[in-house]
Amino acid sequence: MPLPAVVVRSYPHLLDRHLPVEVLELHVAASRAPEVAVRLAGVLLPEGFYAHLVDRDIMIVIFPRCVMQVPRGDEHAAEQARAVGALFGIPQRQMRFQEMFTVDHPDSDLQPSA
Repeated sequence: MPLPAVVVRSYPHLLDRHLPVEVLELHVAASRAPEVAVRLAGVLLPEGFYAHLVDRDIMIVIFPRCVMQVPRGDEHAAEQARAVGALFGIPQRQMRFQEMFTVDHPDSDLQPSA
């Protein structure tokens, strides 16, 4: 799917330490982030997966057909995003949004090197 984004890194990740997935890190201009988020929401598998775009202060959490904003430090917004994620079968332990401002996959034992 063509996107106004550049893949800057990809690496394997064991989702829940047993389901192999590939994580793609994208560089997206802030002005294009909403467009990218909506396009990703249109192609995500209908259950069990989500994506996120993050900068210093705002995370855009992308579920199938749904996009939410989670500001850094706003636990209420993070809880709302977790409630929506639960509708798509995503376990709470995979949605540690506030931690993800500093660690991409805090649910993983092994963190990829930058």
